[in-house]
Amino acid sequence: MTQTMRDTLAEPKQKLISMDDVTSVIAGQIGQILPMDEETAEQFRQLAKKMIKQAEKG
Repeated sequence: MTQTMRDTLAEPKQKLISMDDVTSVIAGQIGQILPMDEETAEQFRQLAKKMIKQAEKG
C-alpha cells in the first residue's frame, strides 16, 4: 500500500492531491486485502477523513 501511494505522489504534478484522493487510495488498497462493497468502502473513506482531520489538529 505504501509503495502505491509513493508511486501516485511521484507522478507529475498536474493537480493537487485531495483528501478524497488519499482516502480512496487507502480504501482501494485495503479493499484488495479485505473485499468491501461500495457502501462499506464509503464508510471507510469517511472514517479515514475523520482520522486525518484529527491528526491535523494534533
